[in-house]
Amino acid sequence: MNIPQGYKNSPLGVIPQEWDVKKLGEISKITSGGTPLREKKEYWNGNIPWVTTTLLNNPVIEKVEEYITEDGLQNSATKLLPKGTLLMAMYGQGQTRGKVSKLMIEAATNQACASLSINNKNFTNYIFYQLDKNYEVIRNLSNDGNQKNLSLELIKGIQIVLPPLPEQQKIAEILTVWDKAIDIQTQYIASLENRKRGLMQQLLTGKKRLKGFSEKWKDVKLEEVGYFLSGCGFTEVEQGGVDGVPFYKVSDMNLLGNESCMRSANNYVNEKQIKRCGYKVIEQTSILFAKVGAAIFLERKRLATHFLMDNNMMAFMPKYGNILFIKYVFDKIRLSKYIQIGALPSYNASDLSSIKISLPSIEEQTAIANILSTADQEIAFTKKKLASLKEQKKGLMQQLLTGKRRMFSNI
Repeated sequence: MNIPQGYKNSPLGVIPQEWDVKKLGEISKITSGGTPLREKKEYWNGNIPWVTTTLLNNPVIEKVEEYITEDGLQNSATKLLPKGTLLMAMYGQGQTRGKVSKLMIEAATNQACASLSINNKNFTNYIFYQLDKNYEVIRNLSNDGNQKNLSLELIKGIQIVLPPLPEQQKIAEILTVWDKAIDIQTQYIASLENRKRGLMQQLLTGKKRLKGFSEKWKDVKLEEVGYFLSGCGFTEVEQGGVDGVPFYKVSDMNLLGNESCMRSANNYVNEKQIKRCGYKVIEQTSILFAKVGAAIFLERKRLATHFLMDNNMMAFMPKYGNILFIKYVFDKIRLSKYIQIGALPSYNASDLSSIKISLPSIEEQTAIANILSTADQEIAFTKKKLASLKEQKKGLMQQLLTGKRRMFSNI
């Protein structure tokens, strides 16, 4: 291996000469928490914040959902931790295991949280960024067994790259600047989305009228405005195509770029398949949504043109009106209210046809749709800026936390 001048080999790869590799157990005190007995009412609803792993999906913890009393603290395995303590999820639902957060308040934790009190020879924020960067590696350290968990011993054995303290502080300082920029952008997106919700509430109900419009709105049923179309069977042998007409499944709504309009799919079908299978391509722009299963409760609606869809989906094709305005009206309708209870939640065209909506003139529909579309474009642009900031930070972390890019040439 060709090692650059000023660098050395280590258990974690090539690092600067001045850097070291140590285990977390060597640089921090690591403990776990506990849960006061639930049946003891006197242990709960006190004034001591109590953290569970669900909160560790946030990089910092400033508020909690549950509180315990002093009696609960004294009569359980939980401990009161100081502000600045790092927490790592040893187990939890979904992607929680291995997540790391920083306490911004004094708090106790449950037994699924490992607390890391970093010694004064190292900088806590730097350790946080190292653990955050190595999230996937840490998850793979989990115990073997039916339930993949981390343990205190596994966490104590995690190896970490350590520059001298001044460089740790400088690296953390730079990454904190990016975090603040990301936080500001995230808050700005939230404010834009709140503003759009307010606009929808005012404009789509007629509570606020645009200048130049005074004509009374008409109350109509959805079946008067358009048609509900159900999808068709899509056998596995027909799937996997990359060219032709998109054949949408519910999961395609998750694809990047499909947040409001369907622009790509995981499966396409060609003309031969369409003819052989008797598929009927939907040419007109329609509103696409899930009609079976838990996906109904996500309330996702998308615009789509020239497409096919499987039998877990449904589309609404307007006979008249501004399609974008009608899509915004659909966004406000909670379709999950109309489900039929069965082995799987579902609804069909007859369940939705009698839903009533109010429609202004086509001119007012268009004017309202233009305003809301402009709001959507601003939100989308801001989200792209946020994604760019996150990518920049990711690149910086890769450079700074491995020593490929140095903050100090001589320490």
